Amino acid sequence: MDITKKEVKAWVRQQAAKGRRKVLGIVFLSLLDVGIAVVQAWLLADILSVVLLGKTGNILGISHPIGLWLVASLCRAVLLYSVEVVSGRVGVKAQRDLRASVLGYILQGGPALLRHKHTAALTNLVIDQVEVVDGFFSRWLPVSILWVAAPALILGIIVFIQPWVAVVLGVCGLVIPLAQAIFGIGAALAARKQFLAMARLQTRFLDRIRGIATLVFLGRINQEAVQLHHAANELRSNTMRILRVAFLSSATIDCVMIIAIIVIATSDSMVLYHIFHGHFRMEEEILGPQAVLWVTHAIFALLLIPEFFSPFRSLALAYQDRAHITSAGEEILPLQKAYSVYAHKAHPGESLAKNGVALTTGLLSPFQKEENPTERKLGTGLKTGSNPVRIRPALTPTAEGQTVLEAAVGAKKGIHIEFRSVSFSWEEERGYALEQISLVMPAETTTILSGPSGAGKTTFMELLLGFIAPQFGQILFNGIDTATLTAKENACLVSWIGQHPVLFAGTLRENIIFANPQASQSEVEQALQAAGIFHFLADLPHGLDTFVGEGGYGLSGGQAQRVAIARAYLKNTPILLLDEPTTALDPHTEQEILASLQALAVGKTVIIVSHSPAVRAMAGLKVYLQNGRLVTAPRLEDRVEGERD
Repeated sequence: MDITKKEVKAWVRQQAAKGRRKVLGIVFLSLLDVGIAVVQAWLLADILSVVLLGKTGNILGISHPIGLWLVASLCRAVLLYSVEVVSGRVGVKAQRDLRASVLGYILQGGPALLRHKHTAALTNLVIDQVEVVDGFFSRWLPVSILWVAAPALILGIIVFIQPWVAVVLGVCGLVIPLAQAIFGIGAALAARKQFLAMARLQTRFLDRIRGIATLVFLGRINQEAVQLHHAANELRSNTMRILRVAFLSSATIDCVMIIAIIVIATSDSMVLYHIFHGHFRMEEEILGPQAVLWVTHAIFALLLIPEFFSPFRSLALAYQDRAHITSAGEEILPLQKAYSVYAHKAHPGESLAKNGVALTTGLLSPFQKEENPTERKLGTGLKTGSNPVRIRPALTPTAEGQTVLEAAVGAKKGIHIEFRSVSFSWEEERGYALEQISLVMPAETTTILSGPSGAGKTTFMELLLGFIAPQFGQILFNGIDTATLTAKENACLVSWIGQHPVLFAGTLRENIIFANPQASQSEVEQALQAAGIFHFLADLPHGLDTFVGEGGYGLSGGQAQRVAIARAYLKNTPILLLDEPTTALDPHTEQEILASLQALAVGKTVIIVSHSPAVRAMAGLKVYLQNGRLVTAPRLEDRVEGERD
């Protein structure tokens, strides 16, 4: 998905607008700290002027300023601590919200995202890239206000004390943003390269770990180790480049500050003379009756120079935080665009805006609540012509979803499925994956879907699973448009068993009850019996508590399929989707799995994708896809007799 710089900048501005109100407390505390720093500088200047001019005969005369200075120092310490606490909370909250939003996009996009994004790249985005954006909210946003407000406050005070000093500081303050703009461009480029290098390293490492058996077999271990070393070096060099840019940026501010100090201190030569010759007592006749006040003003101006440049230094340090969120935006925006393409896409060449629908980037995440959940009605929803627009986060079914489901499907025992002129395209250049599919699959029947690779079978199944939405046409469950069903409701209707069941690292029991954690012991035993797991359970060292490795490591292909069948049994939905359920199984195991599936399929609407002759021999509606089209549109009366060989 191509993302323009304009889109990224708009997204960053959107994030800034969301966070700016939250950082007002930080800005207020920081400005209060600047005010106390000014008071502290004046008290210290007053004390030093008395000491330098040798007017310490009356020690009580400076004890009061010293006490006030200590109180001001304590207040500053409390304020700085408060700023750190508030900044940390703002950063963590923003980080959590953004991560929830990204996870929402990933869950909403579903497996379709993996066609364009590597798993490691998504992991890097959710963990590493989101992790560093807290600085944008906790540091960059406050300092983007303070770098103007704080120096302006200090200049406003100095201009009444020593106007020419205010002029010098003002000129220096105008030079710094120009230098920061140059270094900022370099920081943004370096941050982008660093994130890309990190993603490449993680992607390569994950791929090589997954395929380590292949690498060993092909004798490529040493070569791949060298490639990983190069990728790690690339990440290291890009990280060092960011540090160099940050160092140069800070060094520039330090140089400007030193120049300002030299110019101001040299002009106040008498003050310098007293600083370096503290034992010299200037006669009252030379400086006149305002000697102490004049020296106080000079020292006060010098002490405020570091405070004047402090916001600029913070700006330089926080600039890379802005670069980080820009880089994160370049990765997050494609997720939003991919979701809008797969779940909301209009006809190729048409825009949703033309149809009067504007998609916002702030989609509802699975961690957020609907504002008015009671107002949503089944059968309603946005429409773009004949294309339903929906937001479908992939959530676990709940009791609430089951209630809505009952209202959707009515009192009917089974669910019949109808495709009405359904078309879908992954990419315009490649044409339609499915085109003008019209098909009726009666309730409680079996449909066997076959066709060559690339015919559209996987797209057909993903449409039923709700991972993607039709760009044209409708899919109906008992006459209800699936576009009006939420993911909760859709998940309550559909179970799916793929050719390679996903098993997580954990016990066998945990993997089975994953589909229904509230299942009773008797229900689990029924699922084990129906799936035929008891046949091999006694051979496992710890029975149901046997640990299963990631990806089902420790179980055979047939055993993993039985676990998937047990899951589907516990979920007990009226629609069952099977994608090559007997792939790579020997004939004997295949027959056992098919027997378990036939028992599971009783009373359900079943769709099977398979090339297996044993599956093709099963009774049911035979559907053949080729180049995204039905070669023949089967009729209900032909579903068995017309396909028997």
